Amino acid sequence: MNGGGRGRGRGRGRGGADPNANIPPPPPPPQFDVAQLMAMQTQILQGMAATLANLQAQQNQPPPPPPPQPRDKHREFMSHKPPTYSHSSDPLQADDWFKIVEKMLDITQCNERESPVCFRQLEGSAADWWDSYTGAHANPTTITWLEFKTHFRTHHIPAGVIKLKKKVFLSLKQGSMTVSEYCDKFILSQYAPDDIVDDEKKQELFLEGLNGGLQYQLVAHTFPTF
Repeated sequence: MNGGGRGRGRGRGRGGADPNANIPPPPPPPQFDVAQLMAMQTQILQGMAATLANLQAQQNQPPPPPPPQPRDKHREFMSHKPPTYSHSSDPLQADDWFKIVEKMLDITQCNERESPVCFRQLEGSAADWWDSYTGAHANPTTITWLEFKTHFRTHHIPAGVIKLKKKVFLSLKQGSMTVSEYCDKFILSQYAPDDIVDDEKKQELFLEGLNGGLQYQLVAHTFPTF
């Protein structure tokens, strides 16, 4: 029985199916066409050349301009040599100072937060008044130009003085003055802006104040500006 068993086992081993019999053979290596290979190489070389050209162009480009430097508006304002103000017996001198400083602030394009640079132009009693005002202020760092303008004019240029100057202007006549002297007095027109809305109205009021003879001679002429 043992011999029969060994025979049967050897027969199955030799007569069994090969496990690799159904696996297909590997595909043959791809066949490259010489022309196709050359075209691929040419395309790669062209790409490399374009990349190198772009890198070289970037290296040859001039560097971007530096960012603009921030403006020092305080220095610009001071370069115009703004006048100082301390005190005057004539309140209208305070008004003149204010208008000059305001014009300089406009030239340097200072905004509401930058305009307080002019506070440093106050001296003497005017500086003492401003120190007292800022000392009582809840937050002096937030003071704007409009706030300063309102309180400066209220303190240094009483409304009653402005009304008086306006009244003097509206009743102004040449009288015994020369034309040059009368013209100098006519500067009071700045205190009557509502009565001089344009250049034509200014000419009209000026002619009305001239003495009769001059008024008669000039009324027939047309002047482009005052």
